[in-house]
Amino acid sequence: MLENLNYTAILVASVVMYVAAMLYYGPIAGKKWMKLVGFTKADMEKAQKEGMAGTYLAGFVTMFITATVLALLIEYTNATTAVEGAKTGLLAWFGFIATGSLGMVLWENKPFELYVVNNIYSAIQYAGLGAIIAVWI
Repeated sequence: MLENLNYTAILVASVVMYVAAMLYYGPIAGKKWMKLVGFTKADMEKAQKEGMAGTYLAGFVTMFITATVLALLIEYTNATTAVEGAKTGLLAWFGFIATGSLGMVLWENKPFELYVVNNIYSAIQYAGLGAIIAVWI
């Protein structure tokens, strides 16, 4: 099962979507996200000063794991085009991420807008991973 996966595709998809995450949570939606989670510029500067290498590495590892599991789903669904891969990714996002992360609004008293900001990127992430991986299978 895992030995049949295209790990080059998984790695490339992970790198592309990791860069997309840095853009999304940086210049695109970073200020809005910081406000919604209650981070100040000083908090971010402090975190960067203390070193973020471990955090960035952990983020990439989670992206790689997500891409690997999505590659298994793509293999099971026989998705072979970018559109089929994106659809498979969006289905996984909707069924697992969009629904599961709603708990932060329902139970943790987080703003619905934070849910929206995070899930816009998650939908992009899953569609992007799916599209890239499917064309390389």
